[in-house]
Amino acid sequence: MKKMLALIVSLVFILAIVGCSDDKAESPKDTGSALVDTEKEDDPEKKEEAVPESGSAIGTYTIGEDIVTMNSVELGKDWDGEDCIVIDYTWTNNSDETTSWILFSSEQVFQDGQELDGTGLENDPNLDMKDIRPGNTIEGIKSAYKPISEGPIEIELSSWDDFWDDNDPILVEVEYPK
Repeated sequence: MKKMLALIVSLVFILAIVGCSDDKAESPKDTGSALVDTEKEDDPEKKEEAVPESGSAIGTYTIGEDIVTMNSVELGKDWDGEDCIVIDYTWTNNSDETTSWILFSSEQVFQDGQELDGTGLENDPNLDMKDIRPGNTIEGIKSAYKPISEGPIEIELSSWDDFWDDNDPILVEVEYPK
């Protein structure tokens, strides 16, 4: 209960500070591939990028000091038995502090240009709330969202620290899971 209260207070504080900011929001950087490539492509003919298949390993990303692998994007059932999009992560905490995925990460999921509503999974192990010590990895973190169509999915992923550091979120685009 204390952790949930601390999370809510932290989120309200962060939203209040971000809401008072003068900075204009920038677009997230589009990774478009499984691994983040920091080199820029000069040849316009080589700019065509494949959209990762859902259901397979999507990619591994460095966010701040931490390593995040998006293992899969699949269809599942939420706690009401309705179809939902399930994103599975593996996260390595490389910070100096014990923390949980939910306090580290910020995730937004879009479909048809609209942010999707989150939902709960019927058999969710709640690994997103489990604290892990620095240098340790946790697998099987799941987040679920209610789809609005069968269109492509855009996932913006960043850490809460990115709000203070002006880092753009990672943008991953995948096809709707089949």
